[in-house]
Amino acid sequence: MKILFVASECVPFAKAGGLGDVVGALPKALAARGHDVRVVLPKYGFIDARSFAAHDAPLGVPFGTGEAWCGVRETRLPGSDVPVYLIEHDALFGGMSLYDDASGIQELARFSLLSRGALQLCRALAFVPDVVHVHDWPTSWLPVLLDGPERRSPFADTATVLTLHNVAHQPRFPAEGSSLLHLDPSKVMTPAGLEDHGWLNPLKGGVMYATMLVAVSPSYAREIRTPEGGAGLHQLFDHRGADLVGIVNGIDEDLWDPQTDPHLPAVFGPDAMEGKARCKAELQREVGLDVDPDVPLFGMVARMTHQKGGDLLAAALPRILARDAQVVILGSGDRALELTLTYAAREYPGRLAVR
Repeated sequence: MKILFVASECVPFAKAGGLGDVVGALPKALAARGHDVRVVLPKYGFIDARSFAAHDAPLGVPFGTGEAWCGVRETRLPGSDVPVYLIEHDALFGGMSLYDDASGIQELARFSLLSRGALQLCRALAFVPDVVHVHDWPTSWLPVLLDGPERRSPFADTATVLTLHNVAHQPRFPAEGSSLLHLDPSKVMTPAGLEDHGWLNPLKGGVMYATMLVAVSPSYAREIRTPEGGAGLHQLFDHRGADLVGIVNGIDEDLWDPQTDPHLPAVFGPDAMEGKARCKAELQREVGLDVDPDVPLFGMVARMTHQKGGDLLAAALPRILARDAQVVILGSGDRALELTLTYAAREYPGRLAVR
């Protein structure tokens, strides 16, 4: 099977969260099963692509009132033969951030160019995927282009899978933005398409048109079908319920194996746990906690948002720390939560560390 991943993140090139981990690991797992898997992502300004192969011919992408001309760099996912194609367009991707103002026309332009560009690249490579796998709102344009009312060859038989990592990230753009992708507003700007209370909502369009929908766990698949968890699209998720499945996010067992991880001060495994004590002591030392082999040490790595329970953790910290425990937290996000946790760390020196 020929499978194309199109995403805004991919480890180790660009990552803001779990989306990047999945796109960096799942293609390798599928390739190991014999599939022809390829990945397309933007060539952001912070990616050093000097060692990557440059395609000779520029890529002309239908965009707005004409064409956008892009370069293409090619490399491989580390530890595999999976090709990774990075689409170069300095005006849109040359900055040093993954995401800009998600409500602005610039963000609409960036990821609609990525989506259109991925299809143009397939044409240039004579690669017609059986499945295009897209992730969250940035590449939700592809199900609209491939499964929507303007479906066309050579992708007439291509199916699409939209993985939903976090439906709360759901920008809405001015309706006239559909022209950037050369989409006919009369066909796609409808309640059964991209239209969302007068705005253009790429995630809504992706959910409406994708062949299959995948949530990152069975419980999340159930959650987004409720008013509390669906971020305004719960009725649409419920409508597509027969095509919505939940698959638990996995991890790269080679990358995260503590028996071989070169980043750990000591390795350990189920038959040799001695190194874990050293790792714990080194962590305590590095973040300024009291070095104590017997105290329970809890760690949290997450975005500091209410959605991730950062406020619940902040409220519970006094009771946790009163039970002779230590906590280390790594994350960023809501500024008020960041400050709350940072001040709490000052109140509990040696017991609470926040980075």
